[in-house]
Amino acid sequence: AEVPPIGRRIRPEEVAALTSRVREATARSARREALSLALETARRRHAAARELPDADALVARLADAHRDARDRLLSAREQRADLLDRRLAEMAAELAGGLTDGAACQVCGSTDHPAPAEPARDAVTAADQEAAEARVAGLTEALDAAAASLRDAEHRRDTCRTAAEGRTPDEARTELDRLTLDLD
Repeated sequence: AEVPPIGRRIRPEEVAALTSRVREATARSARREALSLALETARRRHAAARELPDADALVARLADAHRDARDRLLSAREQRADLLDRRLAEMAAELAGGLTDGAACQVCGSTDHPAPAEPARDAVTAADQEAAEARVAGLTEALDAAAASLRDAEHRRDTCRTAAEGRTPDEARTELDRLTLDLD
């Protein structure tokens, strides 16, 4: 039924036909809008499902890198502690190296130095200790950076997992194809 010209009286059957057409058009429009929204959601799910395996692999690699960085830092801390222990044990020899006849000892004040301690051949120096401190500081920064990278990758992976809503890439593709056909 066509829309009658303005001013002409509309018969009840024409009203019914027009009302039916409006309902059908409204239903088609609502269905198309719902399908469009579902299609957008399916596209996001599909993209997330495709990214998830790479995100999982990245988390695994970064977790290994974080573990390695932590192990290197722990080793460097142990080496630093060992150097400090050795340096303290050799401190008498280090102080004795600065003694001169007739000058007061920094420890006891005596001007007589009958048997000063001799340094070990592999004596730990202040420079050795400073180098160990610098290495620990650098490795601490590396561990912090590895931890931040791992957190970011875990966040990305978790975001993908949530957005994929449990779908595999194939399942998400099938859903996307079905909705695309329904919309056409």
